[in-house]
Amino acid sequence: MQHKHTLHKKRFQQHKIYRKKRDSNIIQIVAPLMISVLFIIALSLFTQESEKRGVIDPLPQQHNAATDASATSAERQAVTDQAVQSAPQGGDAATYSLHVTVTDGTFTQSGRIVLHEHPEWLHTEKKLWTETTVINEQALAESLARDGIPGIRFVQNSTILSMETDKQKVLRATTTGIAHAGFQLDAAALAGDIAEAFAKNNQSISIQAPYTQPTVTMTDASGATKTLTLLATGYSDFAGSVPARTANVHKAIEERIRSIVVKKGDVFSLIPALDAPITVEKGWQEALGLFGGGAALTPGAGICQSATTLYRAALLAGLPIVEKKNHSLFVDHYEPLGIGLDATIFPYDVNGKNTAVNLRFKNDTPDDLYIQSHIEGDTVLVQLFGADDGRKALLEGPYFSISKNRPKGEIRPLSNHEIGWVRTTNRADGTQVKQPIIATYAKPVWHSMMKKYEDARGMALLVPNNYQ
Repeated sequence: MQHKHTLHKKRFQQHKIYRKKRDSNIIQIVAPLMISVLFIIALSLFTQESEKRGVIDPLPQQHNAATDASATSAERQAVTDQAVQSAPQGGDAATYSLHVTVTDGTFTQSGRIVLHEHPEWLHTEKKLWTETTVINEQALAESLARDGIPGIRFVQNSTILSMETDKQKVLRATTTGIAHAGFQLDAAALAGDIAEAFAKNNQSISIQAPYTQPTVTMTDASGATKTLTLLATGYSDFAGSVPARTANVHKAIEERIRSIVVKKGDVFSLIPALDAPITVEKGWQEALGLFGGGAALTPGAGICQSATTLYRAALLAGLPIVEKKNHSLFVDHYEPLGIGLDATIFPYDVNGKNTAVNLRFKNDTPDDLYIQSHIEGDTVLVQLFGADDGRKALLEGPYFSISKNRPKGEIRPLSNHEIGWVRTTNRADGTQVKQPIIATYAKPVWHSMMKKYEDARGMALLVPNNYQ
């Protein structure tokens, strides 16, 4: 009996030892699993919180193809569209667009950024079982610096890289590009604001920034760097021109006078800049041009658009006009943005006689003058950059034979064939020069046209509404 009891006790002890070993083995197996589960839960919570703090809601995995350089443009666009449409926030692609407004307090421009149009901005970050799509701020900043935002103009300055005198003795400049006015914005800071707005799913942002005029930087013969400021801009409109005339306007503006330097004290002459003679062999097209009160087909018809726009810029800059002649007939193309302030050019000798008509003006500023010309839509812009010596030019008009507000003593009485203006140039030393400008046409100006400009709004007429 005692032997059985001892045996039973021994077996009980062995079983107890076995249970301890079994429990120990279970703990060794289960504990790491429990730790892994807890880690995954904590990581998931952390990822969700990170998404709330500064990332875009995760997009599907196939979105990675949108940033794959080997994918075609269409493939990237299709993948990105699908990703945005299937993303959270109800699948509304509009929630991935941002309305941006920039203002300087008086002038405001607005634009919209649609995220799925820019897959190159997006980057997908993988974290174990989750994916998060974020905006690459550097890519966004580079894009903003290069392309801006549609509807919002960034100021663009330019640098003259080199200058070379051509066979016509015109000093032509090679630059980094067209200088134009716009908002002075820091692309990197703006990229940060936009990325944050998208991360927070904001629908719009408003930014304060100064609207500034452009500058052109150049290096003189001594190696010194100098900055030229915008002195004046001349505008003209060629909407409705026939294709041949339109082509000639583009050639004159974008090829012949696009980027020219006039040295201090020199007189600029337009005929050499256009590389006369004007022939079909040089790429000019035939269209109707005005000759002695009539019209005829001629190569380069439309080059007067460049003369007129350049003339208006020189007037507004207060430069001395050395030679100028208006058209023989009133031309509809030159009514907008300066009626009566037109200039013709006729770079030909007829039958051996010097009948050429030119536009010339003098650079009497303290430094070099830079001529920049370009086209935006149907508007021609000619801009003069130079050293600002404080002079200010004011144009008053237009005046007609019926004008009751004609300033007596500043401009003579006008016939119904004439349109008049008065330019007042005020200089920094206090001196003032008033100059009458009268355009005389072969036929009378229409009475309806006189009535249209009866209020003589002057300077307000010389700038398009979208540039004011």
